[in-house]
Amino acid sequence: MIPTHLPWLWPIDGEALEGFEWQTDVLTSDAGNEQRIALRDLPRRALEYRYLLTGQDQRTAENTLHGNIGGVWGVPIWFDATPLPAPLFAGETVLTLPAEHRDYSADGALVITTGPYAHEVVGIDSVTATTVTLSTPTVQDWPAGARVMPLRFGRITDASASAARFTGNALQAALQFALVGRQPWPAADESSGGYRGYPVWDAALDWRSNPAAGIERPFDELDTRLSDPLRDLRGGPLSTASISITLNGRAAIGQHRAWLHARRGRQRAFWLPAPAQDLQLAATVANAATTLDVEHASYAARVAQDPSRRDLDIRLRNGTRIRRRVTGSTVISPTVERLTLDSAIATGFAATAVDRIAWLTLVRLAADVQSLQWWGPDIAATAVSVRGFRHDV
Repeated sequence: MIPTHLPWLWPIDGEALEGFEWQTDVLTSDAGNEQRIALRDLPRRALEYRYLLTGQDQRTAENTLHGNIGGVWGVPIWFDATPLPAPLFAGETVLTLPAEHRDYSADGALVITTGPYAHEVVGIDSVTATTVTLSTPTVQDWPAGARVMPLRFGRITDASASAARFTGNALQAALQFALVGRQPWPAADESSGGYRGYPVWDAALDWRSNPAAGIERPFDELDTRLSDPLRDLRGGPLSTASISITLNGRAAIGQHRAWLHARRGRQRAFWLPAPAQDLQLAATVANAATTLDVEHASYAARVAQDPSRRDLDIRLRNGTRIRRRVTGSTVISPTVERLTLDSAIATGFAATAVDRIAWLTLVRLAADVQSLQWWGPDIAATAVSVRGFRHDV
């Protein structure tokens, strides 16, 4: 049975913000190891839309808000909207439209609309990549160009709304809807292609926003205010990073959403290759080599296989990826260090064949709240912050 809550169908103005909120209990030992317990299998979800309303739309929208400000609304998923390519007649039970990587789901609902004053809400029975089968036939005729989009249900956050009036006949408003009910989305299949039992996230960074990297050291501090504070260091250094990503196309957006659902907020860890040239190869690597000679970078003296800097991601210019663990390091000259690897590299390569040698760090998301900023129906952006932890993987 589809709820009969009033849909809020005024067209949005500009970008939309979609938020996901998981709940994770993170238990951290003094040494920096973690136990992470997921308290929700699916996230809470929120949508923020902006509106520019004038004339009759402004007046009608304000009165509609006044009548239902604390109630449940039908919330259209505007970035999943598709215009009807041809007229749709009453009695139809199957809609042909692009449904893959969109928020259509069995037992869910969709709305067909030509604007805030004309709409039809229909239940969904099943979904394929190119069709949506309805649970009941349509009851109205709809012209070509009418919009079809998934419909969720939610409340306006904090049951409050405000608007900026720049004339007596126009207003701008932003409404945030907290969606109710379960919000399913298939999690990414990460059963293959990983490293040491965890998936590797090889995101395509948006270099228009510089990625940031940091190093933290947990500590306890005693400060009596009478002398210098006493600091007791715990565990070892932890890596942090923040990166921005632009997702171009529905497949890329859908895959990122699936990746987020596989993470379950802060619960599930993954390997992150650093977006940097962390080591510079100093000599050709022979076939079946078990060592790498790299330019001196004080690795043996200062790091020496610390858990946060002992796994390598070697990217060759031909696209080959080689991942190995450093098990030993020594200085062989003032300009060269030798790293011993946990297993041999089958096929050697010259230094000129290397695109990048970067550290692989085992990390998790730094926050349970994640978001997508929708610039249009086929493009979205996101910023991801991660945090490392001590481990014995």
